Amino acid sequence: MPDLHAAVRAFVEQTVRPQVEAWDRADDLPHAVLEELVALGVTGALVPREHGGGGEVEELDKVGYRGVESAAYRFHAHEAPGAEVLGDAPGEGARQMLDSLDVGRVNVACRALGIVDRCLACAVEESTTREVGDGLLGDHTHAQLRVGELFARRAAVEALVERAAAAVDAGSDAARELSTAAKVVASDTAVWAVDVAARLAASRSYAAGDELARLRRDAPQTQIGEGANDALLLALARPLLRG
Repeated sequence: MPDLHAAVRAFVEQTVRPQVEAWDRADDLPHAVLEELVALGVTGALVPREHGGGGEVEELDKVGYRGVESAAYRFHAHEAPGAEVLGDAPGEGARQMLDSLDVGRVNVACRALGIVDRCLACAVEESTTREVGDGLLGDHTHAQLRVGELFARRAAVEALVERAAAAVDAGSDAARELSTAAKVVASDTAVWAVDVAARLAASRSYAAGDELARLRRDAPQTQIGEGANDALLLALARPLLRG
């Protein structure tokens, strides 16, 4: 496992970081990158042909959220030998699945944080380049307040996401609660941030191909992925109310 962690970190530093902004602008993730991940052993569902593998795969043509590919798999006469059953032993599958949701919720929280980050960048650009009257939009108190609020909330979300990620990595008892809280707060903040930035950009944010138009379309998905926010809030509240 340490070797895999090192390989993934190297992949992120060498392949992802230098190109991630370009991929985001293009609203796409190259297939070659996914092939590299499969070669590392990070992703890919492997089902032997003798057990029904090699079935039909239909890539879903989504209107957005293309940074994560989605596909429909169809298996015929599929069998799942004991080695392929989820969990280290019979009855352990649910625990392993829930552990993976902790990671998944941090993943969604990170995507939402990225949306907040881009909304702040769009708001700053709009405020420093758009002329209003005899000055710039950013000269007005209202715009300054909104940019300041975006910055403050981004910092708060970033701190919570980092804390949740550290808890998941450490296998902490608080990992589930923190990852759930991070996902809820980050995704709600992402939807709010798009609205704030779009109001500063006014009608420009509705133009075809505009970044804020895309973020407005994609942000609500983070409120749904890895568990709808209302359901997660109930899950956080119930243990507290039971005493």
